[in-house]
Amino acid sequence: MEATRFTKEQKDTINQIIKFLGQDSLNHMIVVFSKCRKAPTKDPDLLFNSLVQEQKDFLNSIDNRFTVSPDLDIFEEPDDPIVERHVKNLKNYIVDIPDFYTTASFEKVRIARERELQEIEQWELKTEEQFQAIAREGFHDDSELRQWKETRENTKKKFKQLRAKAGSDAAVNMELGEACFAADSKVTLQNGKVTNISELVIGDYVCCGFENGKKIFSEVFLFIHADHDTVTEFQLIDFMKQDGSQGTLCVTPEHHIFVNGGGTDFAKNVIPNKTQLFISNGEKLVPVTSARISKERRKGYYSPLTRSGNILVDEVLCSCYASAPPYQALFNFVFAPLKIYTKIFPSNYLDKEIHPYVKFLSRGRRIVEFLDDLNISRSI
Repeated sequence: MEATRFTKEQKDTINQIIKFLGQDSLNHMIVVFSKCRKAPTKDPDLLFNSLVQEQKDFLNSIDNRFTVSPDLDIFEEPDDPIVERHVKNLKNYIVDIPDFYTTASFEKVRIARERELQEIEQWELKTEEQFQAIAREGFHDDSELRQWKETRENTKKKFKQLRAKAGSDAAVNMELGEACFAADSKVTLQNGKVTNISELVIGDYVCCGFENGKKIFSEVFLFIHADHDTVTEFQLIDFMKQDGSQGTLCVTPEHHIFVNGGGTDFAKNVIPNKTQLFISNGEKLVPVTSARISKERRKGYYSPLTRSGNILVDEVLCSCYASAPPYQALFNFVFAPLKIYTKIFPSNYLDKEIHPYVKFLSRGRRIVEFLDDLNISRSI
């Protein structure tokens, strides 16, 4: 990538690579800048600050793995310390990549893309049938007809966008599913013990908030899935506790957490020094502003469900849900049958594969995502 410009062709090339190879390919990318002047070659911070925002965003998406190919007209000696430093950086980036992007990874993306395209085609046909059914009923006036035409046209555009994105997140989604918390994330049990989330078992009661100055606890009735060995990329959200010490929430980017006015949002949408989290001060939940955001790959993930639908992890109030649009009340409702069932027949499910009930719900989840993306009336 040239350091002096970021063209439309370069943007399109990057987007096509991600679309073709899947979102997981970002974990295997390293950017090497060429045609750098002397000063930014010596100082990577100077180089980074000189980039346009789109370049910075792309580098952030690959955990800022970038280096420079020094201009040999400026740095003529091969053993120049600047040249050696950049070569060393490149070697370190390569060594630190935990695994390889293989043909198996690509095959997963291809299969997922084909499956998504089939589903999108089915949704598009069904939606068009509904539009035609409305048309057959007739319109009261020109305004209603005009609105129908605009909505139908916007829907077609959204379907086109969905087809273009099909499969782009496949590698991550197929590998990680609904992965939520790191194995060493901390929770508080009813007996007051603070333990790793990996140590939880079905029937444990964990802190999920406060009421009248006292902690309240909710039963863990299910694990969506869990795996102690898979390496997963987590988002680390730092915050300052009231005693001045630093806290860190370790969660997957698609997980829902409680923010700002008390609603839920994806962890990936947390904005440093702006988004408010809700943390425990021992007696109640208090709002604190998020600080630094970073990414880190860790071994193991666990996804417990409590009967309340929320849980206090790393002292931060989190939802138990992930991936779909963050409608907390809706997901509490759709899990109600399973909550009742597990009262009678306790679950012993603990597997890296997603729980069958959640798989069953996944189609409904995708419809919610689809409607949310279309931003049109649920009645159409």
